[in-house]
Amino acid sequence: MGLLVGIASVAQFSGAHFNPAVTIALAYSGRFSKSKVLPYIIAQLVGASLAGFAQLAMVGTAAGRAADLGTTMPNFSLPLPYFSALLGEILGTFILVMTVIGSTTSSPSPTWGTSAIGLSLAAVIWAIGGVSGASLNPARTFGPSLASLVFDASVFNTYWIYLVGPILGGFLAAEIYRRMEGR
Repeated sequence: MGLLVGIASVAQFSGAHFNPAVTIALAYSGRFSKSKVLPYIIAQLVGASLAGFAQLAMVGTAAGRAADLGTTMPNFSLPLPYFSALLGEILGTFILVMTVIGSTTSSPSPTWGTSAIGLSLAAVIWAIGGVSGASLNPARTFGPSLASLVFDASVFNTYWIYLVGPILGGFLAAEIYRRMEGR
């Protein structure tokens, strides 16, 4: 729901880019200017950090480590938590980016439009949330992790999963979509 509200609120100004993995994938696929990628990613990281610190301001430091501020972490009860989380982030972001590209590409066939983006995100969160926390967005994990440094310096130990997984999933989706369009 938050993504749908965000899309409705600012799409006309920024294209509703909230996710560096989506921005990178769209630039790779030729649907977004490569010269705008870095400024957009900086804005995404700043926005996510402000959100993380807003959460910290609401709960304060007295809450201690129990207030994780939304930091995403692998499910360490799984046999291969790092692999499982990385694979979940790759596959989940793949689905999300395929939906973003497909629902924002003009074509003669009817689409669900941007509503499909929010619905696909919800479905992916339900499917992989218990495996990886379903971040699918390097900025979404960065902001709460940065604010959570107040409680725990180890929150960035698994950040690589939430950076590498979404970017790989986004590239994979952009490349497959590009090849499908070429047919």
